[in-house]
Amino acid sequence: MRNQLTPTTRFNPCPICTDHSGDCRISGDTIILCHGYIDTDSPLSGWKWTKTSSNGVWGVHIVDDGKEFNREQWERDKLLRQQRELDKLNFLGKNALPIGQRDQSYKRLSNYLGLGDRHRKDLQKRGLSDLQIDKIPFFSLDQYSPIPSGIPDNLPGIGTDYYSGNVKFCVSDPGYFCPSFDIKGKINGGQVRYETKNNKYRWLKGVFSSHLPNGELPITLVRGYKGTKGQEKFKDATQTNNPPDSPENELEDPSTDSKVSNPLYLVEGILKPVIASKNLKIDVCGASGGHFKGSPKQFKEIIARYQTLILCPDAGDILNPQVMQRWLNQIEFIKSLELGHSLKILWWGQTIKNSSDIDEIHRERFRKANEISVDHFLEIANLEQYREKTQKAWQTTKHFTPDVTIDQTFINLPCPQDNTILCLKSGLGTGKTTDLIKHLNGYKNENGEWVNGQWFGEGAINLGYRNTLLLQFCEKSGFLHIHHDSRFIDITKPYSRTAACVNSLLRHYTLESFDDKILILDEVVSIIKHLLFSGTIRQRSETIAMFMEAIKRAKTVVCLDGNLSDMYCHFMATCDPSKRLVKVENTYQGNKPELILLEGTINNKGNLRKRDNAPWLNALLNTAKLPVVAADSQILLESIDDLFIAQGRKGIRIDSKTINKKEVKAFLENPVAWIKKHKPQYLLFSPSCESGLDVAITNYFSHFFGFFFGVIDADAITQIIARVRDVDLIRYLWVMPYVKQDNPDSIQSPLVENLQYHLNQRLISDIDSVMSGLADAETLISEIVTQFKASQNTPQHQLAQRIQAMKNYEKSNLRECVYWLLAESGYDISKRVAPLEDAQFKATGKEVSETNKLNKQSNSKDIANASDKYIGQPETLLNYDASWEERCALMKAWIVNTLPGIHEQEIWSPDFVYKIKYEYPNLINQLEDRYLLHNLDKCKERSQRIYHSQLVKGRLGNTLTPWKHNPRYLRLKVLETIGLKDFIHNHYDIEFTPDYEPLQAILKQCRYKKHWLGLGKKPGSNPMRYFKWLLNQIGYSLISRRIKTKEKRDSYVYRICSVPDAKCAYLIDPIMAAIATRYELEKPRLNWDEGRQHILQIENMLQETRVNNVPKIFNHDNAENPPPERIMDGLKPPNTLGEGLRVIAQELDTTNEPDSGKEEHLSAIVSPSNSDKRDQLSDVPEKPNQPQPSEDEGFDWKDIINDMNRHLKRIGWTIEKGREYLNARYGVRSRLKLTDDQLIEFWDFLKMA
Repeated sequence: MRNQLTPTTRFNPCPICTDHSGDCRISGDTIILCHGYIDTDSPLSGWKWTKTSSNGVWGVHIVDDGKEFNREQWERDKLLRQQRELDKLNFLGKNALPIGQRDQSYKRLSNYLGLGDRHRKDLQKRGLSDLQIDKIPFFSLDQYSPIPSGIPDNLPGIGTDYYSGNVKFCVSDPGYFCPSFDIKGKINGGQVRYETKNNKYRWLKGVFSSHLPNGELPITLVRGYKGTKGQEKFKDATQTNNPPDSPENELEDPSTDSKVSNPLYLVEGILKPVIASKNLKIDVCGASGGHFKGSPKQFKEIIARYQTLILCPDAGDILNPQVMQRWLNQIEFIKSLELGHSLKILWWGQTIKNSSDIDEIHRERFRKANEISVDHFLEIANLEQYREKTQKAWQTTKHFTPDVTIDQTFINLPCPQDNTILCLKSGLGTGKTTDLIKHLNGYKNENGEWVNGQWFGEGAINLGYRNTLLLQFCEKSGFLHIHHDSRFIDITKPYSRTAACVNSLLRHYTLESFDDKILILDEVVSIIKHLLFSGTIRQRSETIAMFMEAIKRAKTVVCLDGNLSDMYCHFMATCDPSKRLVKVENTYQGNKPELILLEGTINNKGNLRKRDNAPWLNALLNTAKLPVVAADSQILLESIDDLFIAQGRKGIRIDSKTINKKEVKAFLENPVAWIKKHKPQYLLFSPSCESGLDVAITNYFSHFFGFFFGVIDADAITQIIARVRDVDLIRYLWVMPYVKQDNPDSIQSPLVENLQYHLNQRLISDIDSVMSGLADAETLISEIVTQFKASQNTPQHQLAQRIQAMKNYEKSNLRECVYWLLAESGYDISKRVAPLEDAQFKATGKEVSETNKLNKQSNSKDIANASDKYIGQPETLLNYDASWEERCALMKAWIVNTLPGIHEQEIWSPDFVYKIKYEYPNLINQLEDRYLLHNLDKCKERSQRIYHSQLVKGRLGNTLTPWKHNPRYLRLKVLETIGLKDFIHNHYDIEFTPDYEPLQAILKQCRYKKHWLGLGKKPGSNPMRYFKWLLNQIGYSLISRRIKTKEKRDSYVYRICSVPDAKCAYLIDPIMAAIATRYELEKPRLNWDEGRQHILQIENMLQETRVNNVPKIFNHDNAENPPPERIMDGLKPPNTLGEGLRVIAQELDTTNEPDSGKEEHLSAIVSPSNSDKRDQLSDVPEKPNQPQPSEDEGFDWKDIINDMNRHLKRIGWTIEKGREYLNARYGVRSRLKLTDDQLIEFWDFLKMA
């Protein structure tokens, strides 16, 4: 029995083109009728194209069974197919109903059956008037419609009932007939528009199909109105699809064969040409599925009367690759006819599916539509398809597929089971933390009685990324903060409850600290982003490894975040696959405040200035009585604060400068109480308190303004505007449309696959270039590449790549992303305003800009005059509540360490700091690239040191962080290869034109894949913009001058300038000299065998176990070198005997590890003071359930542990390597579980190692 052809659906898409709209048909597992690949094979393996369907709508594809190709059989089959086609044509030529009889029969049926009211209304909705409908032979029909006598049996659509023998319509559902017309205006066929079918239009088919006697399916031609030349005549058309009903609106006589000058519009469909022609008064030719190629004889006859053909794609076609391929096939077919027609595309912005088709647009919009070239159309298609693809990829990063869905105003979940990772997605203000504390401590029941929580008395650790949130949690839960309460913490206790920023993991915790404890990760998305990308994380790979191991060791992991998505949950699950992952989403959204979104201002030319936020600044400073302002610009908040103070207002500002002030700390502890007591006239806050702020007061503030410049990502923006809970407080938001990405070494693709591909290609090329010339270079290159590739397969790298792609998209589309997230969260984003520019807006904007400059100058003065105490010191960590003075000293140290001795030169001043920090923040990096371009040997040496560091780290068992690596040498080497350095030298201050041959030679070089991959950017359509980008990387600028050509047209000439701006020319020489000084400093020679000896040493040690007599007991009272107060354990479980090796006691190592990329500006890094550290690390663990040696035996357990740690550090063992040995020798994984004899034995082994 023949398999039934099933239309594709969302749940059963076409396996070839992935269509799910019903355009394709599937017959079992063997045949596909594909609408995307009609006359060509698809690139998909497993299927092969055999032919185009008889109606020209589909390509018939069958399973490719992989059999050996038989040429003789193929030739025989080809002859048979040709013969069948010939027989079919002969049959149709003799038996198919001629067009004249078709015309008469369909008109007779129209008069006999008429058009039902339901179908008439449908046509009216499409824009046709009753008069127009009556002039066209539409008629309603179904399988029971009566057929008058005399209708030919071979009329398409007519058949005989199998049981009664009566003549009937061969249709399965009700619908109405839509005629098609030949070149003379006669009906040559028609389709039925069904009411119920997914595929709404189908050719009539009865005993005979709709094919014409020549074997082609009909195409239709509908002429415009008499005396018209297309759209030119109708300059007064109104904004409506319905043309006026008048005798002048009759069709032009179709029998004329005269040539016409007006264009012919080509569209998809049979009904659509009728509607478009009558509404827009144009000549339209239509084909089912746009398949003009399937009816070449008719098409050639039709277009012979026209000089210009204009193709009209439907709305959304441009985003569908399969439909675009169909249009490309038609374009190639038209060009192949070689009839000399001018082919254009009509474009009215019909990008998305819900735009208007040609039969739906108004006359005014039609008049304004552009006639573009085919090449331009393809450029638009490629760009829009890329945009849609990247948008969907970004949206995928936000998807969350819960196992459990709840709808609760306040979270009330049962306590998670042991060995579980709970990922809870719930919005702000739903009591996530309160519910967690209930399980940790307890709660009062309905009778007011206290009930202990299920986790009461159990140990727990809360990790975060901002200490403000952690301190608030400690205040509510009774946890101890690792910095704030360090004197009272003993993290070795199994019941201890501590909170710390993830920056503190290596400095304060061992892996045993997490054993069987509850691990809390509040704002887990921000925590993971912080771990992977923050510049304040030292020893990133070790910190990430410890974080992942903590998840594995913890009894239960609780992850809370309103921005949770599947990719973060997947990462958590890969940290410990043995734990059960439970994803819960609270869909409760509650009442949302009203949003008014500022799109920008409109200038006097009618252009939208999207980056202008002056209207909101004006309303804030001159209208708002009690405003709240959230912004990710420190300078803007300072300026608003200054302007408010100048107005005599009193309020509070919370940002990185004020976070350590007493009043701010008091505010954060209880914002509502503080506001009621002090009655501030304004509240300003930055992301410094974004995850620790919860202002629940209502009916106090009058306005909420948000200004976001892209310093924080879209997730953080949506969170920060909800920190003030009052839903009656209108939010006035302005978001930067996009953020410029300045790092030339970063890959800016928003697609993970592109990001990974470019990273691999650039990394391998950079390693090969950097390591070439070294002894044993081939072996070293292979080893480094292997380490990087292994690290790229880790969960953290894969997640980092997805997040980086997500960030790249957000930076290019920040405003769009924020709006989408807000809409997903339940906000109404429809109220968008763009007022006209006025003098008041400009005055306010100027006032704020001037105040911004004053604050920048003040900050620069503070930095220039700051203490020198951190200059020359290794990377310095500051307390989370470090003062502004301390932070200025750290920023000064970064500048001076980057530019040695610059602070001792005459140029050092507040103005110098202002220039390099605010006016030209990329200048130092640009000039360093210039220096290295002229001294590539220095750049190569620098890169070798980076790879040496990575190589040793990998040998010692650490996972690398490829996503943080920037191939600087490769980029600069390519700049030299393409001839940029020589071009600048030979053409400095000389004018040239865009077609200048040496310039074109450089641009040609940049189009080679190996070169633009190394540069990180491919040349676009504007070559001079790309050349300017190349120059900008090394601090040069491109200056243009407009001239008049002989043809009196504007043109431009260009010249190269050695500085980005003439105002910074005096900075160049001192900065270049300081950079040269830094690179000329003598550096230790690299030992490329470093790390190998550790592997051999430990592998030999683990092959033999030596047991000696009890050694002398270490007594630190008389030791020359007392043991360290605390030793950090290892992080990564070894996969081989040689892995897991690295120097422990990381907090005692003050050497500067070479950075894996371009230096980053240091910010204040959260860490404890040295005094706090000594107090905290003075405690050592007590060994439970073991008899303690008496004092007369001369030792105690604490001394043994300390001495063991000293020996572990000496031999380079991590705790994991020790665990491997303990498990092999004693069957345990912890020193705490050894007997005294075993402990002494292990101690002796370490001393003899």
